[in-house]
Amino acid sequence: MSQSVSLETLLQMDARPAGWSSASWYDLVEHVVATLDVGPGTRVWDVTCGAGSFLLPLAENGYIVGGSDGRHDLLRVARGAMPQGLFVDADPWSFDPADPVDVVVASQGFSVCRTTDHARGMVARMLAKATHAVAFLGIDEDEAPVGVDRVRLFRMLAELGVTGVHFEHDAEGRLLALVKV
Repeated sequence: MSQSVSLETLLQMDARPAGWSSASWYDLVEHVVATLDVGPGTRVWDVTCGAGSFLLPLAENGYIVGGSDGRHDLLRVARGAMPQGLFVDADPWSFDPADPVDVVVASQGFSVCRTTDHARGMVARMLAKATHAVAFLGIDEDEAPVGVDRVRLFRMLAELGVTGVHFEHDAEGRLLALVKV
């Protein structure tokens, strides 16, 4: 693993709120994987990986990581920080779900989705790719760019056959939705 890029740098590049320190970010990542009941060796794919701030703590702890993002400059950083990872240039509503992984995460919520149809497509593809769980992180319900809040996300998931969703808020007050499939 490359040591040239720190987690602090990745957090800044991924435009995480200033309230996230490295320690609190590691705690969040650990909380997510513990809630989803997964551990080292688990394959985790982030459909909004950006520079890889969510994936780096996992890669450091033996998870098999990869992700997609339509922002080429951030993907280049993720590849440099985690050369063992598989990173694909694709928007979250258009990545190929054909290669299944254990856990699929949208670590930047719906912030990169431009329309509600993009959000629905992302949710459907995430569920198609995941064999164990999906997680939606950092959803700002007050400023959701495409109007995805707890109720709308629950409806999207229900339309796709999901019957149980664990909702909670992170340290910054943003919504987390964790789903075992």
